[in-house]
Formats: sequence, C-alpha cells, structure tokens
Amino acid sequence: MNMDQVIRTLINDNSEEHQIKAVDLLQPHLNDELVLSALCCACLKTISPRLREHIIASLMPMAEAANLLFKRAAMLSPNALTRQWAFLNLSLMECRTAMNIVMDGLNDRNRQVQKSAALNIGLYQDQQFIASVERYFEINSFGMIAEGVCHLANHIYGKFNARRSTNCSKAPAGNESAPEYGDVYGVDTLWEKAHI
Repeated sequence: MNMDQVIRTLINDNSEEHQIKAVDLLQPHLNDELVLSALCCACLKTISPRLREHIIASLMPMAEAANLLFKRAAMLSPNALTRQWAFLNLSLMECRTAMNIVMDGLNDRNRQVQKSAALNIGLYQDQQFIASVERYFEINSFGMIAEGVCHLANHIYGKFNARRSTNCSKAPAGNESAPEYGDVYGVDTLWEKAHI
C-alpha cells in the first residue's frame, strides 16, 4: 500500500481498526509534511477517543509542528467543532505555547469551544492568563450551572416519560456521528491557509 492509499484510509475509512493501522504505518514518516498534516487532520475529524489518543501518541515526536497546526485550526477554522477539537488536541499534546490562543478561545462565541479551551488552564502559570480564566468562570458560572441542571432535569424527566424528551443544548453529543469530511470542518481551507 503506497503512502497516498494509507492517508486515504486514515481520513476516509470508517473502521477504527483500519485507521489505527494507518496511523502506525504513517508514524515513521512524520517528517513528511503531508503525513503530519494528514495525522493532524484525522485528529481534528475523529470522534473516537481511542483513535484520537493513538494519533496524539504518534504525533509526540513532532509535537511542536503538530501543535502549530492545531493552533491554526483553533484560530482560523470557521467550524466550531473543528475549533473545539483543536483546543482539546492542544490540551492532550500538553502544548504550553498557545496561551494567547487559549485566551481567545475562552471568549469564543460557541460554548463547547470555550469549554475545550478551558481544558488548557492547568498548563499555564501566567497571572494574566489566570485572571482571564477567573473572568471566564465568573461570567459563565450561571450558564454552566443552568446547563447542568437542564441536563439533570432531562435525565430525570426521561426516566418518568421515556416517550418524551427535551433538548437543552444544540451542541453535538459525544456519540453523535461526525459530519462528512471536507468543508464542513473547514479543514481543507485551513490547510490551504497554513500553506501545507
């Protein structure tokens, strides 16, 4: 199987096992920009925690370059889901050089992106950053509590009335299938802007 076929398997195959095997085949070629981009793109696209962890582990030898791509996705992607995954990936990569991007992420218009950006708070000791995080929690504490109460109410209500349900949040659920790859994620445009 040539490199292009392996990359296509990673990006387009729905089998997690095939994708993990593709990651293993691509990992020795991390110095190739196309391979690094494909792995980062797959990490932004996947909803599988197992595949994401496997990709993150394979990217660690090139963490600085991978973090640069995730930072660009967090800043430039028009798609909130891509920005959300980018912040999560920065956190998993333990990136400590994205403080300004994380601060911007705390003010993102999408609540799920804000939450993903907040996952990075333990990586920084900067006083200005800590003050921004404190402001984020002060401003959003009522919304977070209300969202939690709403989900709890839905859970309780669902037990008593299985035929009816309410929807508190329009954010995608963790087990919801991902949209088709491509412009939906803004990844194609993102990689063009990154000149990779």
